[in-house]
Amino acid sequence: MHLLYEWSERRYSQMFFVVLGKSQALYEKLLRVVMQQCDDLTVSADPHTAITDFELAVMNAAANFLGPQVEVQGCLKHKYKKIRI
Repeated sequence: MHLLYEWSERRYSQMFFVVLGKSQALYEKLLRVVMQQCDDLTVSADPHTAITDFELAVMNAAANFLGPQVEVQGCLKHKYKKIRI
């Protein structure tokens, strides 16, 4: 999962996650921990886009946890990596 932020009309990927497990609850817990750490460090954690692979668990977790103001997108690299000619 990449969380993207805009700053001065540019997009930056601030966080990148690789996890062992694929449940929505695990992804929501990860997001909760990361957001808490950001709060503890007084780092702004207000992404406008979350880019994930096409697993429904991670897409649903991002949408549920981050809210409707964050656009959740599937990563085309992951999509086309699975398609082989």
